[in-house]
Amino acid sequence: MSNIQTNLMAEFKKIGFYSPVFTLAELQSLFEQNGIWVINGQEYDSKHVRTIFANCSVGPGNRVGESVKRGHLPLFIKCPGKAVYSFYEKSASSDDRHTSVLVQQFKLLVTPQKAKMLSSDCIEKPIELTFLTSSHAEFFAKNMLNLSNETWAGGNVLAFAKYLSEKGFPLNLSDYLNQKLYRKNLFEFVRKNANSTLDCCISILAWGGMNREHALQAFACWSEWEPIAIKIRSGELTRSEAYNAFSELRKSKKLKGLGAAYFTKIIYFLSKSEYRGYIMDQWTARSSNLLLNTKLIELTKTTLKYGKLSYFVSDKNSAETYEKFCLFVEHLAQVYQTTPDLIEMSLFSQGYGMGKWRNYVIAQDSYLYS
Repeated sequence: MSNIQTNLMAEFKKIGFYSPVFTLAELQSLFEQNGIWVINGQEYDSKHVRTIFANCSVGPGNRVGESVKRGHLPLFIKCPGKAVYSFYEKSASSDDRHTSVLVQQFKLLVTPQKAKMLSSDCIEKPIELTFLTSSHAEFFAKNMLNLSNETWAGGNVLAFAKYLSEKGFPLNLSDYLNQKLYRKNLFEFVRKNANSTLDCCISILAWGGMNREHALQAFACWSEWEPIAIKIRSGELTRSEAYNAFSELRKSKKLKGLGAAYFTKIIYFLSKSEYRGYIMDQWTARSSNLLLNTKLIELTKTTLKYGKLSYFVSDKNSAETYEKFCLFVEHLAQVYQTTPDLIEMSLFSQGYGMGKWRNYVIAQDSYLYS
């Protein structure tokens, strides 16, 4: 039965499954039928498969399976989390082998079949994303945030709405909260059906600290993107469909003032949990590009006053690029055993010199855009 590792590797290559980090539940959904696993043409009893993984693996920490204790070479590395594994490789020799594999050799391969399981309608060919820079990943892991670290509460919602009203956009100001909102508060606001989609979008963009003149341009086009926002909120659009709808408006010059950095905020807060898209702005994009050591997300560089450089997410990015970004966020959550929301928040980090990860990105990523 020791050839299960070889058969899995062959099967992964054949069907285009992502590796080397995987769960037994994922394998079961692919290979088990009526209690029998069929991997690369060979049958395995379901209970025996779990025994092999338990006995022929090492980790987390100092844990060693029974077969390995008897002198057999490990086949798998047990990673932190419920039934999460990766392939053991002879080159992994440190005491922290499982972490080494997660950080240095992490790959995400998504096939059209796998994408369909993830409600991703825009994936037509396999996607592969690979960590090439372990030091960046290690620094990110050490400086991930949690909910207690959230300092961003955006702008006062009523003040934001009042500006739009004073500039001629008709609003009932009594509908808006005279306060700043954290993510949790904003999600609660969106979930209440009594709050209109317009009220939700204004609150979201106020939270995002949107330039008010840009907001005025965006809401001047409200009739163009209101149907998209409503469909996102009702769950009629997947995240890639939503991104594509906004993108098409941008291409046709029907949506001014609302680029990807902000319409992905709309997608994030309005979308149902099963279709959740994530915020793809300058900081989450630069963080992702640095971790992947490639320009997955196209950014446009500009020089502000006093020579300071800034970046904004280009309209050239497609719905497929956005889907790759979202899948990357979700897989990081699996690797680091946390939620995609906290991964996205950690990629964004903190501003005003407070965020260790953001300061690191600024110091490290210039080579990608030179």
